[in-house]
Amino acid sequence: MKKNTQNIYQQLSKKYNLPHQVIEVICNHPFMFANKVISDEEDTRTLMFSYLGKIKIKKKYEDDKKSESKRPKLGAANTAS
Repeated sequence: MKKNTQNIYQQLSKKYNLPHQVIEVICNHPFMFANKVISDEEDTRTLMFSYLGKIKIKKKYEDDKKSESKRPKLGAANTAS
């Protein structure tokens, strides 16, 4: 697999007359961004990849997240006195 991606990077590098490293960053950036967003437990937005589709949180997890936000935080002092 690694050999195929390197070959694709080389072909794109020649086609667009850009350095191999630049092509690699351009191709990998959407996936690095998706990894960052998916890893963030607070961010539940849907991700849309052009030509690949959407990545969306499952409905059962979305409902759990909403119910957690309605519950009071443990250890939080009541300051409304």
